[in-house]
Amino acid sequence: MTDVGTTFAGYRIEEEVGRGGMGLVYRATEIAADRRVALKVILPEYSADPSFRSRFEREARLAAQLAHPNIIPTFETGEHDGQLFLAMQFLEGVDLDTVIVRESRLHPRHAAPIIAQVAAALDAAHRQGLVHRDVKPANVLLTAGGEGIQAFLTDFGLSKLTSSKSGLTKTGVWVGTVDYSSPEQIQGRSVDARTDVYSLGCLLHQVLSGEVPFPKEREISKIVAHLSEPVPPISQRAPECPENEALDVIVRRAMAKDPAERYPSAGQLAVELTAVANRTPDPPQLSLDAPRVQETTVDRSAPTAG
Repeated sequence: MTDVGTTFAGYRIEEEVGRGGMGLVYRATEIAADRRVALKVILPEYSADPSFRSRFEREARLAAQLAHPNIIPTFETGEHDGQLFLAMQFLEGVDLDTVIVRESRLHPRHAAPIIAQVAAALDAAHRQGLVHRDVKPANVLLTAGGEGIQAFLTDFGLSKLTSSKSGLTKTGVWVGTVDYSSPEQIQGRSVDARTDVYSLGCLLHQVLSGEVPFPKEREISKIVAHLSEPVPPISQRAPECPENEALDVIVRRAMAKDPAERYPSAGQLAVELTAVANRTPDPPQLSLDAPRVQETTVDRSAPTAG
């Protein structure tokens, strides 16, 4: 789509760092400000869709207004040569998906602060009426700082304005990733903060057990599982996980089929998780090891859309 070394909308393309269901992500330099950014360029087939364009432009502007220490800032959204794009702050780091693959699973004491930071980002977005709709490990960027591991939630440019009643949210595609999608997303019903709580519960299950909740081979089987199957207990998949039965209770509530039975906020999930994690013994230190360039909005798991 865009060659390394060329200029796109005032950004010098330096390296492709990831691909997602809706676009490519580049490490780039904003020439006027002389600052490094993560530049996502939306695929032509989406950029050319009038309904998608309207929703993207409206919601990306709203997402750019979010200011929170656990949300990667969006500097600019726009269009160039018929293609939509958004430019975000560039951070050196590693995504949570990579850490899970390397570590197999995380100790509750390592998982809790990461989940708490993601939850704080979600609560801030929800207060502004935005639902992320694609909370997953590949959209959580981790960096090592003086105060420990810092987590950043990415890809707010495809979030949904909860109060929207117009067709701006209907593009013929389902925004989300099937392994982390709530029943109401799958059924095309209205979504709210509790939709992200469900996805955060899926993420927590994977972090603690090493597997997504429903690791089926076929997407249709995953969809049926989200709609009708009970959540597999962490205590079965990771019997050595300390306090696994108490953690099962948290995950089951977060992933309740009925939104009314879930935690009303991501922050409340994080509070209960932290309390349980604090009862566990100290684990070995978790190192992010060789951090890689930011892979914002990259979909590693097979997405339904987004």
